[in-house]
Amino acid sequence: MAVVMTPLIALGAIVWYIFMMLFFRMMQKLQIKRLPAYGLNLRYVISGEGLRSYTGAAESFLPWDLVVKSLFTPDGVLVYPQSNLFNWLPKTAFTSETDYNRFLDLLAAKTKHSKLG
Repeated sequence: MAVVMTPLIALGAIVWYIFMMLFFRMMQKLQIKRLPAYGLNLRYVISGEGLRSYTGAAESFLPWDLVVKSLFTPDGVLVYPQSNLFNWLPKTAFTSETDYNRFLDLLAAKTKHSKLG
């Protein structure tokens, strides 16, 4: 009896885990879709003072000295205003490779940064 129950319990645990992961993923997607800025275009203006963002009628400013860290990736940059929150600036959003490299130089000079990949 124990020989049969052990695999059934393991299988049940695996099925439960998969179900919970799918459920949590669905809940995260619903939460994202409820955000006021969901579906709106986001525009950044980068200067020596900081990062200004525009979303619809809203505007925010993040001074460089408040950036916790930045992470360079092959596809763009993550700028962290908090340890668990980031702004994604993709490489494709810049008008040229030169503009992107100037941004990387500015970011490296103004923030604690690291590189991935």
